[in-house]
Amino acid sequence: MGSIKTETALTLLNDIVSKGLKASELKELPKLSIKMGKGDEEEMVLLFSDLQVGHKSPSSNLSIIEKRMANLAYAVVKIATLQRNSFPIKKLNIFALGDMIQSEDITSKVDLDSLEMVMMDQVFKGAVPVTEKFLLEILPYFPGGIDMWCVPGNHGAVTKLNAPSTNWDTLIYKILQAKTQNYKKIRSHIEEKLFYQKITLMGKTFIIAHGDCIPRYLNIPIYGITQRAMRWQGSIGNFDYMCLGHFHTPLRMDWNNTEIMINGCFMSEDQWVLKVIGMSTRPAQICFGVHPRKGISFYYKLKMEKE
Repeated sequence: MGSIKTETALTLLNDIVSKGLKASELKELPKLSIKMGKGDEEEMVLLFSDLQVGHKSPSSNLSIIEKRMANLAYAVVKIATLQRNSFPIKKLNIFALGDMIQSEDITSKVDLDSLEMVMMDQVFKGAVPVTEKFLLEILPYFPGGIDMWCVPGNHGAVTKLNAPSTNWDTLIYKILQAKTQNYKKIRSHIEEKLFYQKITLMGKTFIIAHGDCIPRYLNIPIYGITQRAMRWQGSIGNFDYMCLGHFHTPLRMDWNNTEIMINGCFMSEDQWVLKVIGMSTRPAQICFGVHPRKGISFYYKLKMEKE
């Protein structure tokens, strides 16, 4: 009986649907009224972190990092050029979020299998010349100049016996500042004491930090990140955006009226990450635009491996 009733109901339903499926008469289609923007000037931001020069893996070493930096320079200039077709972009802000070098601290941060070079070479043969070349390649394409906002990472920390402000990342930023001082359009803002900076661009407030102070739960950082964002809103003060490095996986999310962005890294096939966390690492950095009224206007994840 149930089967017969079901077949009867389906037949009735098909009959109703078939009678109702008639082509609509041709009508003049409505047109949406789109208001063009005012052409406001915007600023571009690049999240720049986790080079970890001195780290080697099956597919990462200094030579590879140099190629990825060249790919990043090309991508930054290309995005700026494309976006200028819609609105003016004169200035680039670089949020340097730390971990410029891998360190040679084999007690906590490094294993000997993954160490490519000692600290002095990491700094003077790697992080400094590679980053200086990158800055000078992209500078001509930003008539308003480049502002570097710099905070330290955990790989740059020396030992627990040293002051927290003693950090190789800070030293690298200062060397870059000295080497580029004749280029007046490169301006460095180096945080020497605090682990974070609070920055206002186009009327929007950003908190930048490396992110190593945020704990993971079950090796997943999202809970710690969202919790810390809410706490910092009260302790550091109101902000619109939070930008972090450290976690090696690009991510963008909204949480309780705060937009959070996590940057990628320069490494691939990081054996420690694969073994301990189980995650892959694909080299990528994030860039976006900041509009004076709308906040973030465009967003790109720049992949540094040639497809």
